Amino acid sequence: MFINSALHWGGNEKWTLLAAQGLAARGHRVHICCRSPIFRERNTVFSITYHHLHFFNDGDVFTVGRLAYMMRNYSIDVVIPTKVKDYWLGGLAAKLMGRPVAIRLGITRTMRNYWKDRLEYGVLPDKIIVNARAIKEELGGASWVDPSKVEVLYNGVAPAESPQRKDGIRLEFGIGKETFIIGGVGRLAHQKGFDFLLRTFARLTSQSNGCKLIIVGEGRERGTLEDLTKRLNLQGQVIFAGFRKNIEAVIPQLDLLVSSSRFEGVPNVILEAWSCGVPVIATRVPGIEEIINHKSDGFLVEFGDEVGLSRLIQEMMVNSDLRQKITITAKRRVHKEFSLDKMIHDLERILIGLPKFR
Repeated sequence: MFINSALHWGGNEKWTLLAAQGLAARGHRVHICCRSPIFRERNTVFSITYHHLHFFNDGDVFTVGRLAYMMRNYSIDVVIPTKVKDYWLGGLAAKLMGRPVAIRLGITRTMRNYWKDRLEYGVLPDKIIVNARAIKEELGGASWVDPSKVEVLYNGVAPAESPQRKDGIRLEFGIGKETFIIGGVGRLAHQKGFDFLLRTFARLTSQSNGCKLIIVGEGRERGTLEDLTKRLNLQGQVIFAGFRKNIEAVIPQLDLLVSSSRFEGVPNVILEAWSCGVPVIATRVPGIEEIINHKSDGFLVEFGDEVGLSRLIQEMMVNSDLRQKITITAKRRVHKEFSLDKMIHDLERILIGLPKFR
């Protein structure tokens, strides 16, 4: 049983659905408990069972009761909460029913010496699945987290399929064939650092006008970022493309992906870009720096270094041989180390190794 209380789509939700689909394809009975139709809308595996719950707040005893009832009614063997609220509600229900819990954490999070954190990360889970060593190290700083419970499981991506059209974005927004397209993809949130990317792009366009920046995604920061775009006089050069359901068809149309996050785990979008041959520049933050080998399969830059990032983008714009070299290396790595099949195989191993419910 996967538990995900998100209302909007993001990397965590994508992992949840991919993991559920992968386990279902291997013959396991899979249930997803959620409060949004986003999972059902994107699912292609019809054997997955969905349950709508309210997840009102951390004191939602009704949802705890419903989860406990379903765990017993459907003979659930393992519970996988994927968001903080779910760690609490799902973890309590699982403990009531004697089911093992494997929480999934996909981003670095500072542990607080607080009773609720102690329960969510120390008492309730039998296993904590993280997607980066940096997250494991962060958890290791808390004395109440048993390090033997924490296991690194890197994200996986399916082999890229060539889209029918690679010029769809250019046609949609009237971008010429010679224009270099830089992409930023993700939730429009403070964490993702799109303000840093916009300031860098303003510096870049003062020296070159042969490029466009497309920001793909939605979120609370959109208005703030649009205001910043106006203050930087970037109207017409920056495109807010909004949320796209089929992001796998959008990424291959970019000439360069820039991941400008302030903090991260291992973002799916980097692996997806690698898989379809799009070069990547990313901020040197824990999680990302685990997977990118600087100057080999991508480039790393310190967050906030607008000069350094603009220079790297310029070099990528003019040096097609460099772009080709790093994309070839990255594509080999993603197929070898970050395949979806490998992720599902390792996840299955972790879950089967959990104690049977009592």
